[in-house]
Amino acid sequence: MNQSMSKHILGFLGLLPLVGLTGCVVHDRRPREVIVEERPRREVIIEERPPEARYEVRSVAPSREHVWIDGHYVRVGNHWDWLGGHWDRRPRHEAVWVPGRYEPRGRGYVWIEGSWR
Repeated sequence: MNQSMSKHILGFLGLLPLVGLTGCVVHDRRPREVIVEERPRREVIIEERPPEARYEVRSVAPSREHVWIDGHYVRVGNHWDWLGGHWDRRPRHEAVWVPGRYEPRGRGYVWIEGSWR
């Protein structure tokens, strides 16, 4: 083996540990703190009483983890539009859906969004 070839082999062997590092990913598995701030909600008081909810035919649930969220009326301009119901997946196994509702306020009504508990 000549001296030039020895240098190439030694150079290659010197780089070999670095070749093993390419493509390596280090995952930080420490729990992270997530801070969620809710924006203050502006109450919109609607003077006209909302119409009675429509009857909806439910399709088959996509899975046992899905819950039916009832449709409801929303005020758009000077008329009511129906926002149809849908299936939604529970955020966690024991979660329960609390439906949205219109609450009387003064001379009108305010929509309270549904939420998971």
